Amino acid sequence: MTTMIIENRQISNNWGINCEQSLRYALHGYTTHHDNGRYDKCSDIDTISVKSSHFTLVSGGLLESTTREDMISEYFEKVHSTCFAYVSKNMKVYMMDKKEFLLFLLAFTYTENESNKNGGLVKVRARAESKKMIAFLESMI
Repeated sequence: MTTMIIENRQISNNWGINCEQSLRYALHGYTTHHDNGRYDKCSDIDTISVKSSHFTLVSGGLLESTTREDMISEYFEKVHSTCFAYVSKNMKVYMMDKKEFLLFLLAFTYTENESNKNGGLVKVRARAESKKMIAFLESMI
């Protein structure tokens, strides 16, 4: 795992979009319009999937599995990204490979139903950022 501190570019009121665009700026010196590309077809930045506090791993309708462990396994079978960046609330970026990200997911995710408006299917979510989560990430450096 590698880490870096980035500047909060305050590009969006949506924290996840803000983290993704702030990281893009740190890596490439520019931002782009946010897209909603499918996890199995493209990555957020180059081959990097960007995540932040309380992220949704993947919407339930994009997976056939229904249990957390099976959904995570299926996600890794299909995901386009090879690097996974968690951007903390203080803008520290933890860049993980698949093995490290898997350990992170197993430690800090749970399942939740999407709203009925979105089909009510099960999805995998990360917990809100905590001291325990940051200590876990720091221990993997």
